[in-house]
Amino acid sequence: MSDLPQDPLVGTIIAGRYRLIEKLGEGAMGAVYLGEHLKIGRRDAIKVLRDSIVGDPEAIARFTRGARNVSAIQHPNVCCIYDFSDTAEGLPFLAMEFIPGETLQDLLKRETVLPLERAVRIAGLVAAGLQAAHEAGIVHRDLKPANIMVARTADGSDVIKVVDFDIAKGSSDGEGAEVTRLGFVVGTPEYMSPEQLAGDRLDGTSDIYSLALVLFRMLTGALPFRAETTQDVMIERLTERPLPLDQVAPRVDWPPELQRVLDHALERRPTDRHASAAAFATEITQAVSGDRTRQNELPETRISGARTEPTIRAKLPSAWRKWGVAAAGAALVAVVVAAASLMRGTAPEEVPAAIPSGLAEAPPPVTAAAAEIATVTDSLVATAIPEEPEAEMPVTGMAELSSVTTEIARPAGVAISDAGIVVPVGEANEMLWRQLDLLGPPYPSRADLNSIRDTLEAVWNLDGVVKEDRAFAAYILGSTWFALGDRPRCATWIERALQLRPDGPGFAAMLDNCAGTSS
Repeated sequence: MSDLPQDPLVGTIIAGRYRLIEKLGEGAMGAVYLGEHLKIGRRDAIKVLRDSIVGDPEAIARFTRGARNVSAIQHPNVCCIYDFSDTAEGLPFLAMEFIPGETLQDLLKRETVLPLERAVRIAGLVAAGLQAAHEAGIVHRDLKPANIMVARTADGSDVIKVVDFDIAKGSSDGEGAEVTRLGFVVGTPEYMSPEQLAGDRLDGTSDIYSLALVLFRMLTGALPFRAETTQDVMIERLTERPLPLDQVAPRVDWPPELQRVLDHALERRPTDRHASAAAFATEITQAVSGDRTRQNELPETRISGARTEPTIRAKLPSAWRKWGVAAAGAALVAVVVAAASLMRGTAPEEVPAAIPSGLAEAPPPVTAAAAEIATVTDSLVATAIPEEPEAEMPVTGMAELSSVTTEIARPAGVAISDAGIVVPVGEANEMLWRQLDLLGPPYPSRADLNSIRDTLEAVWNLDGVVKEDRAFAAYILGSTWFALGDRPRCATWIERALQLRPDGPGFAAMLDNCAGTSS
């Protein structure tokens, strides 16, 4: 029998205006209920913050920011906020639009792939919602199938809502025109843009990249990068061209223009992509409908021609293609620095003029060392398309790259774990909250739990993290080991958390759980 109906809030009235009918789900920060507005009879989704973290100002700030971000976006393809208040017990809650459907992730688990026209229509509706967010100065930063709700109307058409703007940031968050600044926030960065993997500041083009990956997933049932480990995912995203549709799904007769539009959206440099989400939506729709009238207006991709040419990764010596765990972090520094230098080397005049005000920013100046590594890396890109396909990349080229990267110090306040996870010290707290969200309950898969653990250990080992964040990392690590079934390690980490912060909210209770003494 399910424990959900026994929730003490079910059946109660909060704030004098919402009756909670049933629990819809639960996460690390709180629970979501189906509620009914007593005055007007509207069914809403009510998200109530967990009482064990109400005393934490960071939790309140994050919860409030998520509500503020969504309320600033007025669009039918973005889940809207109706109300934000406190229960009589002082628990913050927000009332959201109730969407009687499923996530795109659940839909894809059941269907694997979607028909071409439906996938493009869904992507177009998501793009419309993102466009409204970008015009409001907000970048989603975590667009993926799990954050896209799909419902059906009576005539069978899709109703699409973009949800979960919890980690989004806007101008009201104190970053002005820069909009966002975030390193890694999840253990497995399947839908992240290259600049987010590199820890750079983000604008709306990052969401466009993520949406292109979502569309590719809807069309083929897979992503255009093949890798088994976190560090390989990162390296492929930063150094390789994405696989084409006809290589991932060769039995489908793809519209020729569709590949070109996807190539445009999946460019590594943000300034080489579509200038807006609306432009991306227009082009994918035209590509599928057969409208070629704007074909000549599409920008050329950075590497044109047949998609069977060798990639940089194929040309690297075998020692670089099969790293040991101990060497993964050091090798990744060179790749991340090289890729970041390329992206940061764009001249200010290359920023698309059509990007909404508040989203574009001038790139930082290129240092001499960064310019040198950009030149070396560009030469490596050139050797990736040799006139003689059997020719190998000269070893001297790699040696030159190595000598250049050794002159560039690791960025201050950045850690790279053995699992290849990059942690900017200034984003440690944001990352920790995201890991807590991912932890559940219900608990994710064991592979995802291991990814969460790797991310948390990277934060724990990062120099410069404040004591409170280090304690928080230890607390979530203990909770992760509990979910993995290792109570001794759970207790070890929770004890470390309590040593750093004896008054940590929920720390003592979690230690009882680790010891098996809780009721």
